[in-house]
Amino acid sequence: SATGAIQRSGTDGQGVQTVRTIPGADIRALVLEEENCMMYYADRNAIMRMTIDGTGDPVKFVVLAEDDALAPDGAVAMWRDTAANVLYWTTSTSSKIQRIALTGVNPAVQQMSTIDTGWVMGRSGIAVDNSVSPVRVYWSDTDQKYGISKQTWGKSDEE
Repeated sequence: SATGAIQRSGTDGQGVQTVRTIPGADIRALVLEEENCMMYYADRNAIMRMTIDGTGDPVKFVVLAEDDALAPDGAVAMWRDTAANVLYWTTSTSSKIQRIALTGVNPAVQQMSTIDTGWVMGRSGIAVDNSVSPVRVYWSDTDQKYGISKQTWGKSDEE
């Protein structure tokens, strides 16, 4: 939310509670890593990590590159592959699809090259099929295509 509030509610939408308010934050996406009591959220040009109950200070987990000063290349959608414990995301201005392991020492960000990587495509959603190896990634484009694309991780072309 543009207010910097992270909230939770019951499955029926009732009982809304504020977990944490982060002044100045522009939270665009959120995923949970429940087994380690952590949450990850996208804020402008970084992916932040914080305890699931909102205590403690948020920590920059991944710093996303800024393509230009007017349009920070922030994550707009995130997906967590729970089987592999990997976080995937799409970026707003350069149409990148990236991932990082949530375990291990100093995990590296990996990028999937697509036919339109580097172009402003307005990606707004992501999902990962981990029942195949290598995984298949699905994403939505709100510019030009207005559809859902898919590509196998490590391949160079959309299917």
